[in-house]
Formats: sequence, C-alpha cells, structure tokens
Amino acid sequence: MEDYNFTQFLSQNRLNILNELIKFDSTLRPFYSNSESFYSFFGINFNDKEVTSVKFYYVFFDPLIFKSGFPLIELQENYEKSILHSSKHVGQYLSNGGGTTLTIKFDCLGEASIGYYFRKLGNNCMFISNILDCYPSYKLKREDFESGYGEYIMLRKGKTERSEYIYLKNRVKFSKFHEETGINFKLANCIEISSANIKNTNSHKFIAIGGTELFGDSFKNNIPNEFTQLANKLGAKLICPATYLNQKKYSCYAYKNNSNLVNSFIKEYSTSANSNP
Repeated sequence: MEDYNFTQFLSQNRLNILNELIKFDSTLRPFYSNSESFYSFFGINFNDKEVTSVKFYYVFFDPLIFKSGFPLIELQENYEKSILHSSKHVGQYLSNGGGTTLTIKFDCLGEASIGYYFRKLGNNCMFISNILDCYPSYKLKREDFESGYGEYIMLRKGKTERSEYIYLKNRVKFSKFHEETGINFKLANCIEISSANIKNTNSHKFIAIGGTELFGDSFKNNIPNEFTQLANKLGAKLICPATYLNQKKYSCYAYKNNSNLVNSFIKEYSTSANSNP
C-alpha cells in the first residue's frame, strides 16, 4: 500500500535523518570500535496507514565501557545515577532486555530524540500492580513477571521522558492474541511491556522478544514492503514484533547477528540519497 511507504518516509526527511544519524554514529564510534560485545539494529513504528517513526539502537554489553564518560552529554547525569542500580543483564549478551542501549529516534517530521535503556535492580511492585489493574481480564499474577525493571530515558524536544519496562515470563497467557495480532507470543523468550509506570493503556506496547518464528502471516502482511525489502537487502532478519493491544499500532525491528546494522543502513541510505538528489 502506498500509505505504508517506508522509503517515502525516509525521503521526506532525508537530509535531517541522515545528518543526525551520522552525527550520532560518530559520537558512538570510539566506543563500539573498541568493543568486542556490541551490535546495532533498527526498527519502525507504524499503523494501518503510515510509518510513524524510525529508530536506531546501539547495544553495548561491557558494563565499564562508559566509565570514562557517557557519550550522550545531555543525559550523562541521569545515566551516572541510574547505572549504579543496574542489573546483571547489563553485561549478559542477548539476555532479555540485556546490555546498555543507546537510541536515536525520528518522528514523522524528521525530528530526533535520543536516549538510553538498561535493566535495573529494584522493586517493580508498583509497575506490576499498574499492569494488573489495567488488564484484569488477562488474569496475570505477580509471579508471572521477572524481577527488576527496565528504565528508558529519552530526551525529546529538550525535555526528559521516563518509561519503565517490565518483563512477563508467562507468555502462555497471551497466546490467545496470536490470531488477533499475528504475533505468536507463546513462542517468545518473554514479553516486554513498555510504559508500565503509566496508567493509560494506549501507552503500553507489548513486545514479543525473539526472532522470525514470532511473526504470523497477518502481522507480516502489515509490515511496509520497503522495510522488509531493505532488511533482506542488508542480510537482516525481522525480530521482536510488537503491538499496542486493541489498537492498530505496531513495531518491528531488523537485526543481523552481532553486526553493526545501523552502519550498513547509513551506507545504503547515503548511496540512495546521493543517487536521488
């Protein structure tokens, strides 16, 4: 469908996205160039009419890599306070929500937001209680969740936004949504629930952690063709399908083993931009 045109989204904001992404990548290059446990990937948010944002992630698994200085200067103070309470997942390669993730996201106007994410130790009862209250019909229990929580700090238009994530290990309770969403939650490593600190259910994204086995045909048919084609061209696979339940809002991601897929995106996108001025 034309409304789903991922390439059109990129071309409308081409210069700003490319320039900001290259700048962001350059800031992180001194860190990932010397890291043995790092990868990057990218993804999109979309609805039944259009791509609404594109996002890029750099994931580091060396807990000490930012000891000499955090590259996102505007968020350095927040990071230095939070990292003191990080969980073991920060150093566990490919664990659920593992590593320290640095992010840059672009909205439909091409405006960038930056942020970081990692899992923390600490009491998650408040976040679990919120999700239990918001979704009583799912019959979730406290023991269905992993310990701790994830903290996502984003800097958007000069303001800091905080989102807490919790991890549902009892995926079976979401198996009924396979037919409705096209996501095979039952096969996921776990289900990551975003914005668990917020009562508004429109803010809760349910992310199935895992690979291509989680994508049903109905979900795959909703993904913009251009995004799938780009992933295939870069040798990547689609991972972690996500949805806002009862809404036609979705996410998915492109990932290639432990490679720097964002760098591959930059090279591909730069070539495309230069050939289509």
